[in-house]
Amino acid sequence: TAIVAGNVCTHETSVCKMADVAHADVFPVDMGMLTALDNPLIWNRRIAAGTQNMRRGPAMTREQAIQGIEAGINVAAELAGRGYGLLATGEMGIGNTTTSSAMGSVLLNRPVVEMTGPGAGLSRAGVLHKIQVIEQSIAQNNPDPSDPIDVLAKVGGFDIAGMTGLCTAKKR
Repeated sequence: TAIVAGNVCTHETSVCKMADVAHADVFPVDMGMLTALDNPLIWNRRIAAGTQNMRRGPAMTREQAIQGIEAGINVAAELAGRGYGLLATGEMGIGNTTTSSAMGSVLLNRPVVEMTGPGAGLSRAGVLHKIQVIEQSIAQNNPDPSDPIDVLAKVGGFDIAGMTGLCTAKKR
């Protein structure tokens, strides 16, 4: 993740090239990469050095989930203050489709197998293992589907928290 974030800063990624074509800007935001980068182009909104292993317990505390949502809201406000009227999100990292599959399964009350795919190219055996890990994580943490912040805290990621805040921010 840190390597990709560094490449965004030097404009050496496909997302940067696509943004050029669209006349858009890219702002890398560190919500909690395992390895922090000391680069002025990366917006530091770090909550921690990665989430916890959701297979063993909650990915984060409820307070950290709220902190991540608030960070996303603040990023949206700062960009709006700079004159940006349209924002889009993205994420980079390892394991992101695992957390999004887990959250989707809980929030939509759908079987994990239905919500889980290969991500960045897992083999069939890898996908089966991923499904097993998600099922175990949900059983271990028992997220409450009527409380999206509980679901986020127990089986989500800092990236999802930040994007949630960015997408739910009210125009000021």
